[in-house]
Order: sequence, then C-alpha cells, then structure tokens
Amino acid sequence: MMCQMISEGIASCLGRIRAKDQIAPAELESVLGVVINLTLDEHFIEQLQQHGAMGLLKDSLTVSATPGCTSRALAAAARIARHAAAADDAIRVGVFDMFLEKLKRLRETPADDLDHCVRGVAQCLKVTGASAGRRLMQEEGVLEALLAVLSCSREHAVGNAALVIQVLANEEANLAALGRAGCVKALLDVVHYQRGPAQKNAALALARVVKLEANLSQLKALHGFEILNSYLRM
Repeated sequence: MMCQMISEGIASCLGRIRAKDQIAPAELESVLGVVINLTLDEHFIEQLQQHGAMGLLKDSLTVSATPGCTSRALAAAARIARHAAAADDAIRVGVFDMFLEKLKRLRETPADDLDHCVRGVAQCLKVTGASAGRRLMQEEGVLEALLAVLSCSREHAVGNAALVIQVLANEEANLAALGRAGCVKALLDVVHYQRGPAQKNAALALARVVKLEANLSQLKALHGFEILNSYLRM
C-alpha cells in the first residue's frame, strides 16, 4: 500500500511538471524542489526514471522562464543521472547535450548551475562510459571549459570535473588530446593546492592521463613527481 501511494505521489508530481504551461513558475519551482528531495532515495530515483522524469526535465529546461526553475531542473537531472537507465535517457533525450552547452558557456552560467552541469556530466560518463565520453570529446570547447572549472574555488565542481577527466582517460584514444589541452598542469595544480575529494579525484585522473609518454614528460617537466609524493605522504 505504501509503495503504491509513493508511486502515485511521484506520478502526480511529474504530472504537474508535464502541465508546466498551466501553472505559475513559483509552483513549478516548488514541484522541482520536491523532485530534488526525492532523489535522496535510490528507490525513488528508479521510480522517477520509470515515469519518464528525464524527458520532462528536458522540457522544463527548454521552456523555463525563471532562473530558479532552470537551476532546480538541472539539479534534479544531474542527481537522477546516477541511475544507469536515467543516464542513458539523459543522453537520448538531449539533457546531456544541455549540460555540455551550459559548460561551454560557463562565463554566462550561474555558479550553482555550473555545479549541477559538471555533476550531471560526471554521472553520465561514470555510468555510460565510452559513448558519452566520445560525444564530449567531439564537442568543441567542452574540454577547455572543464579545465577552467578545475581552477575555480568550488570544491564539488572541481572534484566532478576531475572525475570527468578520469573517466575520459580510461580511453587510450583520448590521452593525447587531454595532454594537448593542458590537463596535466590543471590536474597537478588541484593535487598541489586543494584538499579532500577534489584532490583525490585529480590525483587519480592524473595517474591515468600520464600513461601516455608525452603526458608523463609534461609531468616530469613540472616537477610533478615531487608534488605527488607529497600528496601520498599526507
């Protein structure tokens, strides 16, 4: 009985998003806030995915008239994307592409929205791997935007950007492009100057990027081994 009530509640919530053109922006923002709260539970994420939440969030992002609705739709989509089927949906319906577009326009994108987009890209790559990675590598300006995020002061965004590069570096075909873009220095700076999960993700990403000899040479030229040794002693 309880499961049925929860399922009906989720369906009702998503129904309000579906009827977004008929409700006030403030109500839509509230409903999107409820969806974000639902994503705290893995079971609810699965139900949201089964009810087609990702497609509805894409529509909200397309027509949203308020920054608040846009931000909450991005946050909800990024959180739901940690479910494998939802990450596939994000790529299929175009939410992943919207994450990339906002990343490319990072100077125009509010800081919180940027956090959500980097998180969404990281979740999609973590779950789907090579397919999303190939699309990202083909998008002009995205890799440069990720490197810019690595130099910002927002820990969660930096950590997720490093995670994205870590997943990209799993593909040997990406290593040369990652090196040319400046990933070695950008990741090394995070290892050197930041702490916590962001530092750890950057160290793991760097270890994968320098599997290519040319990238390893960059690390040596930057005295990277000394910095990494200091990190390992912490």
